[in-house]
Amino acid sequence: MAPTLDDIIAALSRIEQGETPSAVARSSPLKRTSIYKYMKMREKTGSIQIGKRGAKLCMPLNLEEDLVTWVAVMQRAGWPVEPYEVIIKASTIVA
Repeated sequence: MAPTLDDIIAALSRIEQGETPSAVARSSPLKRTSIYKYMKMREKTGSIQIGKRGAKLCMPLNLEEDLVTWVAVMQRAGWPVEPYEVIIKASTIVA
């Protein structure tokens, strides 16, 4: 399970009280490298932000919904859409 913001704040406060990052990592859900990352982030910005993992979206959600609607309308009209046609349509929408 991913560490929460409360876990991160608790770990950083333990480090501020004098514990070593390695000792905190052994007894918390954070890895040692993550502790150093959050220490550096807090030092630079003064706050902590947890980022999302995974690939970034290449198309905004509203455009993706438009594309899905277009595919559904074409299928209902009796014109099934091939995968390459969806790629072409998506390319024209994004461009």
